[in-house]
Amino acid sequence: LLLPIVKDDKQDLELRRQATRALAKNKTGAQELIKLAQSKLLAKDLEIAAGSALSTATWKDIKSQAEKLFPAPQSKDKKPLPAITDLVKSKGNVGKGELVFAKQGTCANCHVVNGVGKEVGPNLSEIGKKLSREAVFESILYPSASISHNFETYVVETKAGTTANGVLVSKTPSEVSIKGADAIVRTFKSAEVETVTRSPISLMPADLHQAMTTQDLIDVVEYLLTLREARK
Repeated sequence: LLLPIVKDDKQDLELRRQATRALAKNKTGAQELIKLAQSKLLAKDLEIAAGSALSTATWKDIKSQAEKLFPAPQSKDKKPLPAITDLVKSKGNVGKGELVFAKQGTCANCHVVNGVGKEVGPNLSEIGKKLSREAVFESILYPSASISHNFETYVVETKAGTTANGVLVSKTPSEVSIKGADAIVRTFKSAEVETVTRSPISLMPADLHQAMTTQDLIDVVEYLLTLREARK
């Protein structure tokens, strides 16, 4: 039931991502994803979702093949990060994680926590009660694997040949506004716009983990999991 959805490029991309993640949860489905990747038939837009989901596989043969097809992200010291299944077993330091969030992780550049930060991506003031430890690691390492609703990236191409990308703020018959990673809202007159398309790539950088050591990553996730009630 799920495989035809994964293969159908006319289906909604987020639906195909979710089908990919669901397939990876059982051995037969995971084997089918491996076959698609090996034969170069897995859509580029689904590779991140597949790699993320298969990184938690418990079947040794599938996990081994997945590691070759979807190499593990590297940390600041250029070493491959442990699998998410191993990362979730580690405990971090909340205080150090808060510092990582604000500084080398640059998370506050796009996320607000209790009124502090820039609101480009989702507000994280209560993220600890919304996502599991595994899901938080996954969202940092594979931000394009599952993009939160209303935070999809849109690309605006003007008739003059310039492009800009960001989160869609508003779209009316007369103009379109998007908010970039710098938190600046840019508005374009419809008469000047050639196309407005949704991108499969998250506005959140896919290489944030490269600015952190493995312990930094564990610490920042530990901090995020403490955020359960927004302070007023």
